[in-house]
Amino acid sequence: MPGGDSVYVPGWDGVVSVDVGNAWVPEGASYWEFGVSKKPGDKANDDFKKRKDALSAEVAAEATFVFITSRRWPGKSKWKQKALDQNVWANVLVWDADDLEAWLETSPATSLWIGAELGIAGFGVEAIETHWNHWRGQSNPPLSAEALLGGREQTRDELLKRIEASDGLIAVMADSQAEAVGFVCAQLIAAGRSHNAACITSADGWQFVDANPGVSIVVVAADQLAAGRAAREGVSLIIPLAAGDQVFNLAGPAAKAADQGVIELRRPKPDEFEKAMIGIGVAPSDAARFTRTMGRSWTVFRRLNAANPAIRNPSWLEHPISRSLHIITLVGAWSSVSEGDRACVEQIAGRSYEDIEAELLELAALDDAPVLKIGSIWKAKAPLELLQLIAPKLTPNMLLRYFEVSGAILEEPDPALELEEDKRWAASIYGKVREHSSVVLEAISDSLAKLAFAADSGLIPIDVSHRVGNFVSELLGGATEERWLSISPHLRSLSEASPTAFLRAVRESLRSPDKTVLRLLTETQSSGGFGRCWQANLLWALEILAWYPVRINQVALTLAELSQTEIQGNWSNTPFNSLVSLFLPWYPQTAAPVELRLRALNSVVEQFPEVGWKLLLALAPTNGGFASPNAKPQWRDDDAGAGDTVTQGEYREFVLAAAEIMKDKARGHAERIADLVPFVNRLDEAFHAAVIALVNSAAAFGDEDRERVRAAVRRFLSWQNSYNQDGEKHDRSAADALRPAFDALAPADVVLRHAWIYSNGWIELPDGREEDYEAMSVVR
Repeated sequence: MPGGDSVYVPGWDGVVSVDVGNAWVPEGASYWEFGVSKKPGDKANDDFKKRKDALSAEVAAEATFVFITSRRWPGKSKWKQKALDQNVWANVLVWDADDLEAWLETSPATSLWIGAELGIAGFGVEAIETHWNHWRGQSNPPLSAEALLGGREQTRDELLKRIEASDGLIAVMADSQAEAVGFVCAQLIAAGRSHNAACITSADGWQFVDANPGVSIVVVAADQLAAGRAAREGVSLIIPLAAGDQVFNLAGPAAKAADQGVIELRRPKPDEFEKAMIGIGVAPSDAARFTRTMGRSWTVFRRLNAANPAIRNPSWLEHPISRSLHIITLVGAWSSVSEGDRACVEQIAGRSYEDIEAELLELAALDDAPVLKIGSIWKAKAPLELLQLIAPKLTPNMLLRYFEVSGAILEEPDPALELEEDKRWAASIYGKVREHSSVVLEAISDSLAKLAFAADSGLIPIDVSHRVGNFVSELLGGATEERWLSISPHLRSLSEASPTAFLRAVRESLRSPDKTVLRLLTETQSSGGFGRCWQANLLWALEILAWYPVRINQVALTLAELSQTEIQGNWSNTPFNSLVSLFLPWYPQTAAPVELRLRALNSVVEQFPEVGWKLLLALAPTNGGFASPNAKPQWRDDDAGAGDTVTQGEYREFVLAAAEIMKDKARGHAERIADLVPFVNRLDEAFHAAVIALVNSAAAFGDEDRERVRAAVRRFLSWQNSYNQDGEKHDRSAADALRPAFDALAPADVVLRHAWIYSNGWIELPDGREEDYEAMSVVR
């Protein structure tokens, strides 16, 4: 059935084919015409005559002609009989205004839709589609049914199963009652069950349900609307609940529905939430950040991105006990069973902990609760939302207390460092634990970054950024080895809190005589079961800073300097691996453009030649590669615009520029020329020719350097002449050019010239006779 402007397109007004018909739509094929003229008989005659020859006699003989008029037509039965007497159609049906009225009584969803279109809809009731479209459209970008469903397929299946079973009471719980209703509406539409359903938005809406026996599914927009309503035979009453609600706060059918088993809409997993956000049009970098700071809540996402300012402020914001949200915004999270954590909360809030927790318990029981208590842990459900709503209300005195308490806590040495490394994992057994839990320590350090972000975003009128910078400088400036080790779990947050102060502290430590920051690298001893990668958080902190283009040069130089220190154990988290990740031509982990990356690469090569050369080799094209995503900022948007793809132009520009550096830095260095031989066929013709020229230039070197280059050429030739004799694997021009060079590079010293024959039981012959054992024997 065409709709909208399509009704004016020539042809049938509608063509329908169904396997099983009903009282209004005939089984099989049917062809429909509609009319609104004052003389329905004339319109019916014209349509019948006009369409008589539109189909073949065979098709018409098995189909039904349907004429519908919006007028009352007393003569419809006589007209129908005359049409049947012509024996053109298998059947003829005529529906007039009286029939349409009867049909609407059995199709409540359509009645609601038509009423909304005409502006005469009943108060307190909405069509499922109307409610869903209004709810989803309140955010920018709008939510989609697919996004809301992500990770909740089992919940959807359970909901539809209970509806199919005609369960009288069905409770659905989500972060908010509104989200539960939105989810139910979306799934009813997707399952084709919205035609006999209605959404009650106020108590007056029950009048429509009571007057329409065709309504078999009722969704109430709030649990209170179900109070005092008894379940009706054959009707499924779907009641929304919020995760914070308690059963004893509910009344009537809501409590009974909860007792019969609640269908719970769990929050999506991080990857599910992030993927869904990208699916509705959120930028990947923002999607990753929102996943970390919105509590993976669609209710919060919808409110923070509200197109309508009226819904941006939740009802709990004006609650008398909302002042407790100040402390959870500042501290972030804590353990209620930790005496040190409770004391910390008291000192920052300036109130007793008992009063604070009592208020938080009341807040946690509200619809769309802003706080969560998981076991003994208190935390904000969506830290980003709380920050935006509460940050402007933070007082100077409260912030002052926060910085004083945070400084005292983070400056404390970690008692576990008093133990030997192999005993530190059991520090609690030896009684070597901090007074405060790791939960509050991590939350407080994260709050530093959170407050700096809020200040930079204009959410806090006080100059907090400067205070955070001073805090980080005082904490890390001139830090001892013990301080670096004690503070290591929090380096990521500290770097994001004040990038300038953090990077300055690391650089100054590296320039100092003691280089205390290097203790993080030398403390790592083993990658075994009880080993700890002490440098990991320092490297993640530097990776976070490198996303911002302006900092790429300083971060690269810092990682290059750290790469000069050997790390024990088989750890993948090394300064050099982090350094390589910033420059990978096919997957750079920075928002810096090619120009800035090349400038930083040159700085590393000039200031740290050995590390720089190793870096150049790691960046040279290979036949494959693997890279994992670097650490990203939790609050700042420094990674915005840094996609996961690189254009061919960008790749080529970077690789060829790096190749020029390699050629220049290899000139006159036998070991570096030898390093380039395996890459002779990996780049353009200019690089190809340059490597061959560099190999030939090695003939002027001393015996040992000549042999070093010659060994690399021999290994290259051995593979080429064993597996690429016909040039099928690669062009043979390099092999043909390097074969004479191999002979020309032979050292004058006889022993040095032939030592390679006896260095290995498996000889790599330059002419590729690896499997010719007799030839090997002759060579020996």
